[in-house]
Amino acid sequence: MKSLSIPIVGFFLISFGVAYSQSITPLYGSVRDSKDGSAIPFANIHFSSTKMGSVTNARGQFRIWIESSQSDDSLIVSFVGYKPVKQSISSITLTDSVTIWLTEQPITLQEVIITGETPFTFLKNSLKRTKSNSLSPLILNCYYREFVSKNGKYTKFADALVDYYIEYKSNKKTEVNVSVSESRAKHVPYKIDTKMGSDIDIPQQWDIERIPGLFETESKLDNVFKDGNDYTFDLFETSDGLGSEFYRVTFKPRQSVEKFLYEGEFYILKESGIIYSANYSLPKESLQYSKTFNLLGTKIKLVAFSAYVQYGLLGNKCYPRYCKASASLHVFDKKGTDITHVFTTEMITNSIQHENVKPFSNGAIWRKKSIYKRGNNYKTKFWEGKRGLLATEEEQKIIESLNSSDSSK
Repeated sequence: MKSLSIPIVGFFLISFGVAYSQSITPLYGSVRDSKDGSAIPFANIHFSSTKMGSVTNARGQFRIWIESSQSDDSLIVSFVGYKPVKQSISSITLTDSVTIWLTEQPITLQEVIITGETPFTFLKNSLKRTKSNSLSPLILNCYYREFVSKNGKYTKFADALVDYYIEYKSNKKTEVNVSVSESRAKHVPYKIDTKMGSDIDIPQQWDIERIPGLFETESKLDNVFKDGNDYTFDLFETSDGLGSEFYRVTFKPRQSVEKFLYEGEFYILKESGIIYSANYSLPKESLQYSKTFNLLGTKIKLVAFSAYVQYGLLGNKCYPRYCKASASLHVFDKKGTDITHVFTTEMITNSIQHENVKPFSNGAIWRKKSIYKRGNNYKTKFWEGKRGLLATEEEQKIIESLNSSDSSK
Protein backbone atom coordinates (compact mmCIF):
# COMPACT_ATOMS: atom_id res chain seq x y z
CA MET A 1 0.00 0.00 0.00
CA LYS A 2 1.36 3.40 -0.93
CA SER A 3 1.49 6.03 1.80
CA LEU A 4 1.19 9.76 1.19
CA SER A 5 1.81 12.43 3.78
CA ILE A 6 -0.92 15.04 3.35
CA PRO A 7 -1.54 17.37 6.29
CA ILE A 8 -4.75 19.39 5.70
CA VAL A 9 -7.60 21.28 7.31
CA GLY A 10 -10.46 23.47 6.17
CA PHE A 11 -14.09 23.75 5.22
CA PHE A 12 -15.94 21.57 2.78
CA LEU A 13 -18.17 24.09 1.04
CA ILE A 14 -20.10 22.47 -1.77
CA SER A 15 -20.58 19.17 -3.59
CA PHE A 16 -21.90 18.86 -7.08
CA GLY A 17 -22.09 15.88 -9.36
CA VAL A 18 -20.58 16.01 -12.84
CA ALA A 19 -21.21 14.12 -16.06
CA TYR A 20 -20.87 10.36 -15.98
CA SER A 21 -19.79 10.14 -19.60
CA GLN A 22 -16.10 10.48 -18.74
CA SER A 23 -13.83 7.68 -17.55
CA ILE A 24 -13.88 7.51 -13.76
CA THR A 25 -11.63 5.68 -11.31
CA PRO A 26 -12.20 5.14 -7.60
CA LEU A 27 -9.49 6.21 -5.18
CA TYR A 28 -9.53 4.39 -1.84
CA GLY A 29 -7.71 5.60 1.21
CA SER A 30 -7.69 6.39 4.90
CA VAL A 31 -7.02 9.50 6.92
CA ARG A 32 -4.95 9.19 10.08
CA ASP A 33 -3.29 11.32 12.72
CA SER A 34 0.46 11.46 12.05
CA LYS A 35 1.25 11.51 15.78
CA ASP A 36 -0.54 8.40 17.03
CA GLY A 37 -1.92 6.80 13.86
CA SER A 38 -5.52 7.06 15.02
CA ALA A 39 -8.29 7.24 12.43
CA ILE A 40 -9.94 10.61 11.76
CA PRO A 41 -13.68 10.26 11.03
CA PHE A 42 -15.76 12.99 9.32
CA ALA A 43 -12.72 14.38 7.47
CA ASN A 44 -13.78 16.01 4.20
CA ILE A 45 -12.32 14.77 0.93
CA HIS A 46 -12.90 16.96 -2.11
CA PHE A 47 -11.37 18.47 -5.25
CA SER A 48 -10.13 22.01 -5.62
CA SER A 49 -12.05 22.58 -8.87
CA THR A 50 -15.42 20.83 -8.71
CA LYS A 51 -15.78 20.73 -4.89
CA MET A 52 -17.22 17.25 -5.38
CA GLY A 53 -16.31 14.95 -2.54
CA SER A 54 -17.05 12.64 0.35
CA VAL A 55 -16.32 12.16 4.05
CA THR A 56 -14.34 9.55 5.93
CA ASN A 57 -16.23 6.85 7.79
CA ALA A 58 -15.89 5.86 11.45
CA ARG A 59 -12.56 4.17 10.67
CA GLY A 60 -11.21 7.17 8.79
CA GLN A 61 -11.61 5.42 5.42
CA PHE A 62 -12.91 6.97 2.21
CA ARG A 63 -13.64 6.35 -1.45
CA ILE A 64 -13.75 9.15 -3.98
CA TRP A 65 -14.19 8.97 -7.75
CA ILE A 66 -11.72 10.74 -10.02
CA GLU A 67 -12.56 11.59 -13.63
CA SER A 68 -10.08 11.51 -16.48
CA SER A 69 -10.48 15.26 -16.95
CA GLN A 70 -9.22 15.88 -13.41
CA SER A 71 -5.59 14.93 -14.01
CA ASP A 72 -4.58 18.55 -13.39
CA ASP A 73 -6.82 18.88 -10.36
CA SER A 74 -5.87 18.64 -6.68
CA LEU A 75 -7.28 16.53 -3.86
CA ILE A 76 -7.99 18.33 -0.60
CA VAL A 77 -8.60 16.66 2.75
CA SER A 78 -9.93 18.93 5.48
CA PHE A 79 -10.46 18.56 9.17
CA VAL A 80 -10.46 21.29 11.78
CA GLY A 81 -7.30 21.17 13.90
CA TYR A 82 -4.88 19.86 11.25
CA LYS A 83 -2.47 21.62 8.91
CA PRO A 84 -3.80 22.56 5.46
CA VAL A 85 -2.29 21.08 2.28
CA LYS A 86 -3.54 19.91 -1.09
CA GLN A 87 -2.12 17.08 -3.20
CA SER A 88 -2.08 17.05 -7.00
CA ILE A 89 -4.00 14.17 -8.59
CA SER A 90 -1.12 13.49 -10.97
CA SER A 91 1.13 12.56 -8.02
CA ILE A 92 -1.27 9.86 -6.75
CA THR A 93 -1.22 6.30 -8.07
CA LEU A 94 -4.92 5.58 -8.41
CA THR A 95 -4.47 1.81 -8.32
CA ASP A 96 -3.08 2.04 -4.80
CA SER A 97 -4.90 2.61 -1.54
CA VAL A 98 -3.45 5.74 0.01
CA THR A 99 -2.93 6.59 3.64
CA ILE A 100 -3.18 10.30 4.27
CA TRP A 101 -1.36 11.43 7.38
CA LEU A 102 -2.62 14.64 8.93
CA THR A 103 -0.35 16.62 11.21
CA GLU A 104 -2.12 18.27 14.09
CA GLN A 105 -2.03 22.03 14.07
CA PRO A 106 -2.55 23.71 17.44
CA ILE A 107 -5.48 26.03 16.96
CA THR A 108 -5.18 29.32 18.77
CA LEU A 109 -8.55 29.82 20.38
CA GLN A 110 -9.03 33.40 21.45
CA GLU A 111 -11.99 34.01 23.71
CA VAL A 112 -14.02 36.89 22.32
CA ILE A 113 -16.74 39.23 23.48
CA ILE A 114 -19.31 40.43 20.96
CA THR A 115 -20.83 43.74 21.92
CA GLY A 116 -24.45 43.39 22.95
CA GLU A 117 -24.44 39.58 22.87
CA THR A 118 -23.60 36.74 25.19
CA PRO A 119 -22.24 33.47 23.74
CA PHE A 120 -25.74 32.04 24.18
CA THR A 121 -27.55 34.84 22.32
CA PHE A 122 -24.85 34.78 19.64
CA LEU A 123 -25.45 31.06 19.09
CA LYS A 124 -29.23 31.55 19.03
CA ASN A 125 -28.88 34.29 16.41
CA SER A 126 -26.54 32.11 14.35
CA LEU A 127 -29.12 29.31 14.39
CA LYS A 128 -31.79 31.73 13.17
CA ARG A 129 -29.43 33.11 10.52
CA THR A 130 -28.68 29.61 9.27
CA LYS A 131 -32.40 28.87 8.91
CA SER A 132 -33.13 32.17 7.12
CA ASN A 133 -30.18 31.64 4.75
CA SER A 134 -31.02 28.05 3.88
CA LEU A 135 -31.62 27.32 0.22
CA SER A 136 -35.35 26.84 -0.32
CA PRO A 137 -36.94 25.22 -2.15
CA LEU A 138 -34.29 22.72 -3.19
CA ILE A 139 -33.77 19.06 -4.06
CA LEU A 140 -31.04 17.05 -2.35
CA ASN A 141 -29.66 13.99 -4.15
CA CYS A 142 -28.46 11.79 -1.30
CA TYR A 143 -27.16 8.46 -0.14
CA TYR A 144 -28.79 7.14 3.05
CA ARG A 145 -27.77 4.30 5.37
CA GLU A 146 -29.00 2.87 8.69
CA PHE A 147 -28.24 0.01 11.11
CA VAL A 148 -30.32 -1.37 13.99
CA SER A 149 -29.15 -3.72 16.72
CA LYS A 150 -30.86 -5.32 19.71
CA ASN A 151 -28.80 -6.43 22.69
CA GLY A 152 -25.69 -6.25 20.52
CA LYS A 153 -27.13 -8.34 17.68
CA TYR A 154 -27.77 -6.56 14.38
CA THR A 155 -31.28 -7.12 13.09
CA LYS A 156 -31.70 -4.44 10.41
CA PHE A 157 -29.73 -2.75 7.67
CA ALA A 158 -30.83 -0.51 4.84
CA ASP A 159 -29.29 1.93 2.40
CA ALA A 160 -30.73 3.80 -0.56
CA LEU A 161 -30.38 6.54 -3.13
CA VAL A 162 -32.84 9.16 -1.99
CA ASP A 163 -33.97 12.52 -3.30
CA TYR A 164 -35.44 15.05 -0.87
CA TYR A 165 -37.53 18.03 -1.86
CA ILE A 166 -37.29 20.56 0.99
CA GLU A 167 -39.13 23.84 1.30
CA TYR A 168 -39.08 26.01 4.41
CA LYS A 169 -42.49 27.62 4.79
CA SER A 170 -43.14 31.07 6.24
CA ASN A 171 -45.24 29.51 9.03
CA LYS A 172 -42.10 27.75 10.33
CA LYS A 173 -43.24 24.41 8.94
CA THR A 174 -41.06 22.46 6.55
CA GLU A 175 -42.37 20.53 3.56
CA VAL A 176 -40.33 17.43 2.82
CA ASN A 177 -40.98 15.04 -0.08
CA VAL A 178 -39.02 11.78 -0.24
CA SER A 179 -38.34 9.82 -3.42
CA VAL A 180 -36.38 6.54 -3.37
CA SER A 181 -34.84 5.34 -6.62
CA GLU A 182 -32.80 2.32 -5.45
CA SER A 183 -32.53 0.51 -2.14
CA ARG A 184 -31.24 -2.44 -0.15
CA ALA A 185 -33.02 -3.49 3.02
CA LYS A 186 -32.80 -6.54 5.27
CA HIS A 187 -34.73 -7.25 8.46
CA VAL A 188 -33.96 -10.36 10.49
CA PRO A 189 -36.40 -10.68 13.45
CA TYR A 190 -34.71 -10.72 16.83
CA LYS A 191 -34.98 -14.17 18.41
CA ILE A 192 -36.07 -13.97 22.03
CA ASP A 193 -37.10 -16.54 24.61
CA THR A 194 -40.86 -16.02 25.01
CA LYS A 195 -40.48 -16.79 28.73
CA MET A 196 -38.29 -13.72 28.98
CA GLY A 197 -40.75 -11.33 27.35
CA SER A 198 -41.26 -10.43 23.71
CA ASP A 199 -39.45 -8.63 20.90
CA ILE A 200 -40.66 -5.07 20.41
CA ASP A 201 -39.94 -2.95 17.36
CA ILE A 202 -39.40 0.70 18.21
CA PRO A 203 -39.78 3.23 15.37
CA GLN A 204 -36.51 4.98 14.59
CA GLN A 205 -36.61 8.72 15.24
CA TRP A 206 -34.34 9.62 12.33
CA ASP A 207 -35.39 7.24 9.55
CA ILE A 208 -35.22 7.76 5.80
CA GLU A 209 -38.14 10.20 5.88
CA ARG A 210 -37.24 12.19 8.96
CA ILE A 211 -33.46 12.44 8.81
CA PRO A 212 -33.51 15.92 7.16
CA GLY A 213 -35.04 17.10 10.45
CA LEU A 214 -31.61 16.76 12.07
CA PHE A 215 -30.62 19.93 10.22
CA GLU A 216 -33.45 21.97 11.72
CA THR A 217 -31.13 22.87 14.56
CA GLU A 218 -32.94 26.08 15.48
CA SER A 219 -36.19 24.41 16.53
CA LYS A 220 -34.49 21.29 17.91
CA LEU A 221 -32.06 23.16 20.12
CA ASP A 222 -34.64 25.71 21.25
CA ASN A 223 -36.12 22.83 23.24
CA VAL A 224 -32.66 21.84 24.49
CA PHE A 225 -31.38 25.27 25.54
CA LYS A 226 -34.63 27.02 26.45
CA ASP A 227 -33.41 30.20 28.20
CA GLY A 228 -29.83 28.91 28.41
CA ASN A 229 -29.63 29.19 32.20
CA ASP A 230 -28.83 25.50 32.69
CA TYR A 231 -25.70 25.67 30.50
CA THR A 232 -22.33 27.35 30.38
CA PHE A 233 -21.40 28.73 26.94
CA ASP A 234 -17.95 29.76 25.72
CA LEU A 235 -17.21 31.68 22.52
CA PHE A 236 -13.87 31.60 20.71
CA GLU A 237 -12.59 32.66 17.32
CA THR A 238 -10.03 30.90 15.17
CA SER A 239 -9.12 30.11 11.55
CA ASP A 240 -8.69 26.94 9.54
CA GLY A 241 -5.41 27.82 7.87
CA LEU A 242 -7.03 28.04 4.45
CA GLY A 243 -8.33 31.57 4.71
CA SER A 244 -11.62 30.85 6.47
CA GLU A 245 -12.26 32.29 9.90
CA PHE A 246 -14.91 31.01 12.23
CA TYR A 247 -16.31 31.10 15.72
CA ARG A 248 -16.45 28.07 17.98
CA VAL A 249 -19.22 27.95 20.56
CA THR A 250 -19.07 25.22 23.19
CA PHE A 251 -21.81 24.37 25.65
CA LYS A 252 -22.11 22.00 28.61
CA PRO A 253 -24.43 21.59 31.61
CA ARG A 254 -23.71 23.63 34.70
CA GLN A 255 -22.34 21.40 37.44
CA SER A 256 -25.03 22.44 39.90
CA VAL A 257 -27.91 21.55 37.57
CA GLU A 258 -29.46 18.11 38.01
CA LYS A 259 -31.32 17.74 34.71
CA PHE A 260 -31.30 15.81 31.45
CA LEU A 261 -28.98 18.05 29.38
CA TYR A 262 -26.66 17.91 26.35
CA GLU A 263 -23.10 19.03 25.63
CA GLY A 264 -21.42 19.89 22.37
CA GLU A 265 -19.95 22.50 20.06
CA PHE A 266 -20.78 24.58 17.00
CA TYR A 267 -18.47 25.97 14.34
CA ILE A 268 -19.84 29.16 12.80
CA LEU A 269 -18.47 30.85 9.68
CA LYS A 270 -17.32 34.27 10.79
CA GLU A 271 -18.01 36.04 7.49
CA SER A 272 -21.64 34.95 7.14
CA GLY A 273 -22.59 33.92 10.66
CA ILE A 274 -23.92 30.61 9.29
CA ILE A 275 -23.46 27.31 11.12
CA TYR A 276 -20.80 25.12 9.50
CA SER A 277 -21.15 22.11 11.80
CA ALA A 278 -22.76 20.99 15.04
CA ASN A 279 -21.71 18.11 17.25
CA TYR A 280 -23.69 17.27 20.38
CA SER A 281 -24.34 14.32 22.67
CA LEU A 282 -25.56 13.25 26.09
CA PRO A 283 -22.88 13.31 28.78
CA LYS A 284 -22.86 10.36 31.18
CA GLU A 285 -23.77 12.64 34.07
CA SER A 286 -27.10 13.49 32.41
CA LEU A 287 -28.24 9.91 31.81
CA GLN A 288 -29.45 9.49 35.39
CA TYR A 289 -32.05 12.17 34.66
CA SER A 290 -33.36 10.52 31.48
CA LYS A 291 -37.13 10.13 31.61
CA THR A 292 -38.89 6.78 31.16
CA PHE A 293 -41.87 6.76 28.80
CA ASN A 294 -44.73 4.29 28.93
CA LEU A 295 -46.01 2.88 25.62
CA LEU A 296 -48.91 0.47 26.11
CA GLY A 297 -47.27 -1.14 29.11
CA THR A 298 -43.79 -1.07 27.63
CA LYS A 299 -41.27 1.31 29.16
CA ILE A 300 -38.73 3.13 27.00
CA LYS A 301 -35.74 5.11 28.22
CA LEU A 302 -33.09 6.97 26.21
CA VAL A 303 -29.66 5.86 27.44
CA ALA A 304 -27.33 7.34 24.80
CA PHE A 305 -27.48 9.84 21.95
CA SER A 306 -25.03 11.64 19.65
CA ALA A 307 -25.39 13.64 16.46
CA TYR A 308 -23.09 15.37 13.99
CA VAL A 309 -24.40 17.63 11.24
CA GLN A 310 -22.53 19.59 8.61
CA TYR A 311 -23.79 22.22 6.17
CA GLY A 312 -22.61 22.96 2.65
CA LEU A 313 -22.46 26.44 1.15
CA LEU A 314 -23.55 27.84 -2.19
CA GLY A 315 -22.64 31.51 -2.20
CA ASN A 316 -24.18 32.97 0.95
CA LYS A 317 -26.76 30.19 1.20
CA CYS A 318 -26.47 26.86 3.00
CA TYR A 319 -27.96 23.39 2.60
CA PRO A 320 -27.83 20.02 4.45
CA ARG A 321 -24.54 18.38 3.54
CA TYR A 322 -23.88 15.43 5.89
CA CYS A 323 -25.22 14.02 9.12
CA LYS A 324 -24.83 10.99 11.35
CA ALA A 325 -26.81 10.19 14.48
CA SER A 326 -26.93 7.33 16.94
CA ALA A 327 -29.45 6.64 19.71
CA SER A 328 -29.72 3.86 22.26
CA LEU A 329 -33.02 2.99 23.94
CA HIS A 330 -33.63 0.65 26.87
CA VAL A 331 -36.94 -1.17 26.36
CA PHE A 332 -38.41 -3.23 29.20
CA ASP A 333 -41.66 -4.37 30.80
CA LYS A 334 -43.02 -6.43 33.68
CA LYS A 335 -43.07 -9.60 31.56
CA GLY A 336 -39.31 -9.70 31.43
CA THR A 337 -38.63 -7.92 28.17
CA ASP A 338 -35.23 -6.28 28.45
CA ILE A 339 -33.79 -5.05 25.15
CA THR A 340 -31.32 -2.33 24.30
CA HIS A 341 -32.11 -0.92 20.85
CA VAL A 342 -29.32 0.94 19.06
CA PHE A 343 -30.14 2.97 15.94
CA THR A 344 -27.48 4.49 13.71
CA THR A 345 -28.40 6.58 10.69
CA GLU A 346 -26.32 8.49 8.15
CA MET A 347 -26.92 10.69 5.11
CA ILE A 348 -24.68 12.53 2.65
CA THR A 349 -25.73 14.96 -0.08
CA ASN A 350 -24.04 14.26 -3.42
CA SER A 351 -25.57 17.11 -5.42
CA ILE A 352 -28.33 19.69 -5.20
CA GLN A 353 -30.88 21.35 -7.47
CA HIS A 354 -32.19 24.75 -6.47
CA GLU A 355 -33.40 26.51 -9.60
CA ASN A 356 -37.03 26.14 -10.73
CA VAL A 357 -37.61 23.08 -8.55
CA LYS A 358 -41.06 21.82 -7.65
CA PRO A 359 -42.45 19.24 -5.21
CA PHE A 360 -42.37 15.65 -6.44
CA SER A 361 -45.42 14.23 -8.15
CA ASN A 362 -47.64 11.99 -6.03
CA GLY A 363 -46.44 8.94 -7.92
CA ALA A 364 -42.79 9.68 -7.12
CA ILE A 365 -43.20 10.26 -3.38
CA TRP A 366 -42.26 7.46 -1.02
CA ARG A 367 -45.11 7.24 1.51
CA LYS A 368 -44.57 3.87 3.16
CA LYS A 369 -42.31 5.25 5.90
CA SER A 370 -40.24 2.12 6.50
CA ILE A 371 -37.65 1.46 3.79
CA TYR A 372 -37.92 -2.24 4.67
CA LYS A 373 -41.25 -2.36 2.85
CA ARG A 374 -39.34 -1.58 -0.36
CA GLY A 375 -36.65 -4.17 0.38
CA ASN A 376 -33.91 -4.99 -2.12
CA ASN A 377 -34.97 -3.04 -5.16
CA TYR A 378 -32.07 -1.82 -7.27
CA LYS A 379 -30.73 -1.98 -10.82
CA THR A 380 -27.10 -1.11 -10.06
CA LYS A 381 -24.72 -1.62 -7.16
CA PHE A 382 -25.34 1.97 -6.14
CA TRP A 383 -23.53 1.56 -2.80
CA GLU A 384 -20.30 1.01 -4.74
CA GLY A 385 -20.85 4.01 -7.03
CA LYS A 386 -20.18 7.72 -6.86
CA ARG A 387 -23.10 8.43 -4.56
CA GLY A 388 -22.34 5.76 -1.96
CA LEU A 389 -20.39 6.11 1.30
CA LEU A 390 -17.66 3.59 1.94
CA ALA A 391 -18.68 1.12 4.65
CA THR A 392 -16.20 0.09 7.31
CA GLU A 393 -15.06 -3.54 7.42
CA GLU A 394 -17.26 -4.06 10.47
CA GLU A 395 -20.29 -2.58 8.71
CA GLN A 396 -19.66 -4.70 5.63
CA LYS A 397 -19.54 -7.84 7.76
CA ILE A 398 -22.85 -6.87 9.37
CA ILE A 399 -24.43 -6.39 5.94
CA GLU A 400 -23.12 -9.74 4.69
CA SER A 401 -24.25 -11.52 7.84
CA LEU A 402 -27.78 -10.12 7.62
CA ASN A 403 -28.04 -10.90 3.90
CA SER A 404 -27.02 -14.51 4.53
CA SER A 405 -29.60 -14.93 7.31
CA ASP A 406 -32.91 -16.61 6.64
CA SER A 407 -35.51 -14.20 8.02
CA SER A 408 -38.23 -16.83 7.76
CA LYS A 409 -36.71 -19.00 10.47
